[in-house]
Amino acid sequence: MQNTTSEKAEFNQRIQQVTSPLQGSVPYSFTFLKSVKLKDEGKTVLDFYADAFPHKNRLEWKNRIDLGKITVNNTVVSSDKILKKSWITKHQLDDIVEPQVNANISLIYQDENILVVNKPAPLPVHPSGRFIKNTLTAILKLAFPNQEYKIVHRLDANTTGLLVLVKNKKTANILMEQFKNQQIKKTYIALVEGNVDGKIFEINTKIGTEKQISGARKVSNYGQEAKTILSVIKKGENQTLVKLEPKSGKTNQLRLHLASVNHPIVGDYGYKNPDYFKTNPMTYQEDCLMLHAFKLSFVLYGKKYDFIADLPGKFEGVKVL
Repeated sequence: MQNTTSEKAEFNQRIQQVTSPLQGSVPYSFTFLKSVKLKDEGKTVLDFYADAFPHKNRLEWKNRIDLGKITVNNTVVSSDKILKKSWITKHQLDDIVEPQVNANISLIYQDENILVVNKPAPLPVHPSGRFIKNTLTAILKLAFPNQEYKIVHRLDANTTGLLVLVKNKKTANILMEQFKNQQIKKTYIALVEGNVDGKIFEINTKIGTEKQISGARKVSNYGQEAKTILSVIKKGENQTLVKLEPKSGKTNQLRLHLASVNHPIVGDYGYKNPDYFKTNPMTYQEDCLMLHAFKLSFVLYGKKYDFIADLPGKFEGVKVL
């Protein structure tokens, strides 16, 4: 399924117009709201921010509080102010410059109901953490201000490939239900470390729901059921090209599952080394993660949709079929 060359050219032009320069790469001010959860009740405001954002040191947080850049319930407080559940903190951020991202978003297909793009990396799908304006949804909102896009599934910032966004509530509800019930077939291609034994097998490691530092997840015996089908495509020198079919949709599932069987995805520093995320952010600065959302198939309003996103340049020389 394809749109015309002129439609793709117009899409690309509008994306380029709003990303040259990237909006988040031009210094701006922003007020960040963060509510106090039950687990944080009793903490000082300094501990609250130092624990939530460990990549900045405590002295920096204390200076911000002392300068009145962080308030509690709209009141300037001292750094030892004890917090209570449901209180609202505000953090005034000045001269923000977000990390650079790859804005080369390519149109795969669109009609009156859906937009399918080939997402580059690194590029977060929606605002989170250090990214507010340098995200796919923020870019689309600027490029197409009269169209509201609804998210029905996600890709990690460092995962490339097929992403579906929806243009109306009815279609969004249908596709979200299909994603939830695993009625949409998703196929990923990954290059993993080591030589994978066997040709095809299942990975059923449970995944915890609690966010770790940087938003990462962990495998857990008490976590949610998760299932991935792995098929070997080609073995190389201490690396294996694999096809992955997730049969559940848990956060970071493929990355966690491959790491759990001692075959982390090439370029996935954090899930290869669990200590990495203690001092580094979740999103890698470079396009290093060898994981690509390759195929997507579903039925919508009686019509069958099949999409393929060609492998990006980092897979150059790697044959899939």
